[in-house]
Amino acid sequence: MKGGLNVGFNMFLYYGIKILLPILFAYVYMKYKRAKSIDNTLELKLKGRSKIEFYLSILLSIAYIAYPVSKSMQGTAVFIGSLIFLYAYLVLERLVAVGRKIIFAKFLAFEVRMINEYGYRNGRFEFFIRGGRIKVLLPIADVQHLQEMLSGSRRKSRGRRL
Repeated sequence: MKGGLNVGFNMFLYYGIKILLPILFAYVYMKYKRAKSIDNTLELKLKGRSKIEFYLSILLSIAYIAYPVSKSMQGTAVFIGSLIFLYAYLVLERLVAVGRKIIFAKFLAFEVRMINEYGYRNGRFEFFIRGGRIKVLLPIADVQHLQEMLSGSRRKSRGRRL
């Protein structure tokens, strides 16, 4: 009887993780699209490590969702699935996209004009807004592009081109 209960609970967790993974990606996508509707110039540029991490989280999530698991391996699959879910959440939380008016970080959109100070030191991107300080450790973004857009030099040059 105990084994049957454990298999049932593992099955519940296994399918729960399979359902929550796409919901997590859809939630971030909807938040990004909402921010993009405010600022059309908002773009997510990935380079090097950030591109590998982002696409690895997507591939692992798809592999977990698509791969069938026998009942005897569901306990292991739940453990692996929870690690994949945690990894995907941590990667998506570190996404940083910047546009002319909006910066998207930590699932939130901030107005660029509200940023008082920003910097990238020791793998940590920080910016200060009126409400406090926002820190993103090892951001999933092209840091050079991020700093160019926030410095205003790229925004001004884009304005001259038009």
